[in-house]
Amino acid sequence: MKKNGILTFLFAFVPGAGQMYQGYMKRGLSLITLFFLCIMAGMLLLEQLVLTALIVWMYSFFDTYDLIRYLVAGDPKPDEFLLPPDWQNQLGGAKAKMTPKMNKIIGW
Repeated sequence: MKKNGILTFLFAFVPGAGQMYQGYMKRGLSLITLFFLCIMAGMLLLEQLVLTALIVWMYSFFDTYDLIRYLVAGDPKPDEFLLPPDWQNQLGGAKAKMTPKMNKIIGW
């Protein structure tokens, strides 16, 4: 389904919102979380880390339009979290240990 171009442009300015507007909820959540983690780390640790938030913002903006290009071509990218492919093994299978109750707690 074709989305409104003006809304796409406006949502692209908010990291993750452009992806969510296109229907990529996991990807959008990953980007918005990464953006705010960069800002918090920059405020608490090193002010230079705030610059990484700018990099995440730029990536998010251009990724919105890259996703549109794939959608128009009829070959949409899968909606996945932006983590390494073997992140569950690196965390010791932490995702498998989460129960639905923990998901609600994390959501709140």
